[in-house]
Amino acid sequence: MATQKTVRPTPAAPARALPPALRQNADRMVALAKKRLTDAARNALARARGAHAESLRGTYELGQALALLKAPGMSEAAGFAEGFHDLCTREFELSSQAADRLVRAVGEVSEAEFTRLKVHRINALLDLALATEADDTAAVLAQRVVTLWSGGPKLALAKATTEAIIEATKQVRAHHGDATGKRPKGRTTTAAERAAATGATKRLRQRGYEAAEVSVFATKPGAPSRFVIDGLSQAQLAAITKR
Repeated sequence: MATQKTVRPTPAAPARALPPALRQNADRMVALAKKRLTDAARNALARARGAHAESLRGTYELGQALALLKAPGMSEAAGFAEGFHDLCTREFELSSQAADRLVRAVGEVSEAEFTRLKVHRINALLDLALATEADDTAAVLAQRVVTLWSGGPKLALAKATTEAIIEATKQVRAHHGDATGKRPKGRTTTAAERAAATGATKRLRQRGYEAAEVSVFATKPGAPSRFVIDGLSQAQLAAITKR
């Protein structure tokens, strides 16, 4: 009886090293490809930064123009009988809240500061300055270390994230009188008013108005705040105000 012969695999030949000249040429090609990629990425980043800075400058100019249009009679004279917020919505797709905050921001900082800090952070800083008892707007916008309330914690604004500043503002507002049911000092909202806005937003969305957002804004010290509904179409507005 014949026996089956076992076939053993032939061992692979050891890889040959590239000659020095070829290896150097390959290394140069890899390095050149990497440099091209790095240069392209850096050029794209520089273009993006330039475009972003130009966009911020344009936003600052928009805010200055809107500040003029917000003056009594200006929006109506420009052909918008419903007033400033109607102009902002129809012409620039800006909600009343966004328009008011932009106008406030450009009224407090220079174009250079606006471009450096950006509108979201500027408004967070201004909200904090309004919430604190001290007349510290200049210190807050300069992003110094500020005391949130007398005997309270301090916050190094230059090192704080924008989200941390927003959270600090909430803490200040909660500290000033909300626990006793009294209105806080200064131009700010109460915890009850903020809860009312949150609850109204939730109820509207439960009823199918997915983009609805109820915001609360302080008016003047000691006076009730005002509430604004954003994110509704004309048909939706008619539906919820229908008797």
